Amino acid sequence: MTAYLIAIRERTRRRDDYLAYKEMAPLEINGSPLVRLTADKFEVLEGADAEAVSIIAFASYDDARAWYESDSYRKALERRLQGTDFRLLLVNGADAERPPADQVHARETMGEKL
Repeated sequence: MTAYLIAIRERTRRRDDYLAYKEMAPLEINGSPLVRLTADKFEVLEGADAEAVSIIAFASYDDARAWYESDSYRKALERRLQGTDFRLLLVNGADAERPPADQVHARETMGEKL
């Protein structure tokens, strides 16, 4: 099942450290490139402001954890933590386990919890 890493950059404190992080962070997992699902345009509709938002897709939750916990990412992470404030969320995708949204709404309206 696809998993998504949602990275919300709240504040850049030291630009040089952040740029070093971007150069160091691994751009692949298991020999395959990371799939970034976001562009530069975003808008905060509710909640705290953000400087940037990225969503990265992984083949599985375990792959995402392995990437995050890898030695190469950990080295890059040290620089990111020195230079920026982020929120990272790791979430499982719905994939085939959940019916389309219109079916979910119809079934939940009838009292069935999905």
